[in-house]
Amino acid sequence: MAGPGQTVAIDANDRRTSRLGRDETVGFHLSSDSIRPQAAGGESLPKPVIEAIMEYAIDLARQMLAAVESGALAAADERYLVDVMEPSASPVDRLKDMGFRECGEWRLQEGRLKCILTDNAAAPNVLYAFVSGETVMYVGKTVRSLKKRMYGYQNPGPTQSTNIKGNKLIGALLSGGASVKVHALPDNGLLYYGGFHVNLAAGLEDSLIASLKPKWNKGAYDV
Repeated sequence: MAGPGQTVAIDANDRRTSRLGRDETVGFHLSSDSIRPQAAGGESLPKPVIEAIMEYAIDLARQMLAAVESGALAAADERYLVDVMEPSASPVDRLKDMGFRECGEWRLQEGRLKCILTDNAAAPNVLYAFVSGETVMYVGKTVRSLKKRMYGYQNPGPTQSTNIKGNKLIGALLSGGASVKVHALPDNGLLYYGGFHVNLAAGLEDSLIASLKPKWNKGAYDV
C-alpha cells in the first residue's frame, strides 16, 4: 500500500475478454504523475486505463477493509487511512485534486456584476464553485452551459430569488475588496452505470457540499 506522497503505479500487460466477448491486449504503465498532466490538459484517458484504475481502486479498498476487520492494519497504515478519509488539504486544493480548474472570475464594472469566463463557457452539465481566496463559498451544478448559468447571477430577473441572493452575496464580497473566482468540473461523458450515463455534477454535488460545507450552501439559500 502506498503511503502519503508516494506515487501509485498500475501495470497491466495481459489478455482480457471484453464485454463483447473479444480478446483484447492491454499493455501500459500508469502512475499518478502521468495522470495529472493529462487530466489537467482536458484529455480523456483511454478506456482500458480507466477500467484498470477502477479495478485497482476496488481491490485496494477490499484489502484495506479486510485488514481493518482482521486487526492486521499496521499503525502507520491506520494513520494513512485516516488521512485518506479525512484529508488535511484545504477545500480549494481538494477541488483541484478532483479536477476542478479555475475558469473565470467575477468583477464589478460600473456597479454591476460581470462574469468573465476564460474556459468551459459552453460546457453543459457542469459542477461549479465560487472561491474567494482559499475559501470555497458555494458549490452548485447546472445542466445548461456554464455561461448561461453565470448570466442568471449576473442579470437576475425580478422573480428569480435565488439569482438575486447570489448576485448580492457576490457583489458584497467584491465591494469589500475580495476576489470571487469561478472553478468548474465539466462532465467528460465517460461515467456510465448499467448502460446509462451518470451525470457527474448531479452525483457529486451533495457529497461535496456535505464535506466542504460552503457558507452559501446553507439551508434555504440554494443558488
